[in-house]
Amino acid sequence: CDFEIHFFSTFACPPSSSENENYHKLLGELKPMRDRVPAKELSDLSALLQRDLSDERIAQELLPYLSGTFSKVGFFPPILAVLVPSGFIHQTGKKVQYPLGRNTNRGGIEYENYWRIDFHPGSTRLARLSIYETTEIIVLDGQHRTNAFRYAAGVLTPDSLHEIFYADVTKPKQFSADLPVTIAWFSPRAKNEVRPVDISRELFVAVNNNAKPVSSSRTILLDDKHPVPLAVNSYYG
Repeated sequence: CDFEIHFFSTFACPPSSSENENYHKLLGELKPMRDRVPAKELSDLSALLQRDLSDERIAQELLPYLSGTFSKVGFFPPILAVLVPSGFIHQTGKKVQYPLGRNTNRGGIEYENYWRIDFHPGSTRLARLSIYETTEIIVLDGQHRTNAFRYAAGVLTPDSLHEIFYADVTKPKQFSADLPVTIAWFSPRAKNEVRPVDISRELFVAVNNNAKPVSSSRTILLDDKHPVPLAVNSYYG
């Protein structure tokens, strides 16, 4: 492959949590593509990284799930986000270059003035990731889960165009939870140029198109909540 994918696993949480404020700030920065790049600023279709965001799905399906309406298990798997320099996706004027990593004296790697990773002494798996204000975090997979979590946490306030979808939604009281997050970035091998937009598009298509829905028969066998599946399970059991 012409490039390497680096990733960092962490979590984000509501401001009401007792955790370090950096985890609260991360939740605030996990914005969907439409907030990062307004449609009118897209120069061409090559800048598209995501599907359209459905506020109806967030309000009617994901928020009730988080609130315990549909299930007592309200848990989201990790979302996938990528790091890019601010303005990289919808470049205007001077071209913004994707940063190359440089080893630091303290055993870390610095990506110019955008982000850096410092490894814990004696470990290549435990580290601290610092993301500067010159960087945008773009949610690549899981933007609906992210916005549902951000709304429940009181971090997201829908604008006038989308607030109608949330008119009948009641936020969970004293919402306290963690949102697993995997943050990715890229580096070239040899002298190849990193094309993060192309890589991100390929990742998005691969992740979403290769996922297989559960078959109807298996859903019946695994459903222990509704009467008909319970009766089927009882009969065959």
